[in-house]
Amino acid sequence: MEAKVAGPGPMVAAMCDAVQLVEVIDGLVAWDPAQCRLSPGTRIKALVVTMRTERRPLYLVHEAYAERDVERVLGSGVKAADLNDNVLARALDKLFEAGAKRVYSAVASRAVLLEGVDDRVKHWDSTSRSVWGEYAGNNGPLNVTHGYSKDKRPDLHQFLIALLCNREGVPLAAEVQDGNQSDKQGNAHAIDDLVAALSPEELHKTLYVADSALCPGPNLETKGQADLRFITRRPDTFAASGQAKAWAEDRWMDLG
Repeated sequence: MEAKVAGPGPMVAAMCDAVQLVEVIDGLVAWDPAQCRLSPGTRIKALVVTMRTERRPLYLVHEAYAERDVERVLGSGVKAADLNDNVLARALDKLFEAGAKRVYSAVASRAVLLEGVDDRVKHWDSTSRSVWGEYAGNNGPLNVTHGYSKDKRPDLHQFLIALLCNREGVPLAAEVQDGNQSDKQGNAHAIDDLVAALSPEELHKTLYVADSALCPGPNLETKGQADLRFITRRPDTFAASGQAKAWAEDRWMDLG
């Protein structure tokens, strides 16, 4: 008899199963069951469980599962040796080719429907993630480069992570963006995605919330054409913004 530590892995795996993470991914990515011991969805599930329980580099994920009851987390017949970095990297490649944003949104939509999450109010924002390395001649699909650093490391290359969530912070959609993309551009893309994904009736019921980067003229024009309600604040470059803040230091009005 061999004892294995269960840990929180089975609970995270059960959450993945509830939203049918494996089935959604396997249905959206291109793969050949005859050529794969593990489906792409199962391999991504293995990564999700690892990320939510103990972070390991891609080449050490199999070591983490060597200490666990792998079959309880990933299914009958799955072994830790099946989760080497080449196998996991190929699953990530397939996820990228299928469109990671598309796949993430599909999984998030299932979770929203399953839990009855109120998604009428949608908040959008982005943050930067700094990385080390030269990234010389970076001409790939993701431009890892210098940009406005929200984690105060302008000396490092970076990329952006943009997130759309509801008022409680439940994720609805996510996207990885170029390191030098502005939030003005990011809001424009998010609004375009909403217009493409929602019916006019659903769009009218949506309240879009973002910071002052939402305010440039083209974004306001797009929201007006789409009949999209929004909440934001004027940038400090507007005189009215300074006047309002100066007034608010002394008096506040209850707006209900």
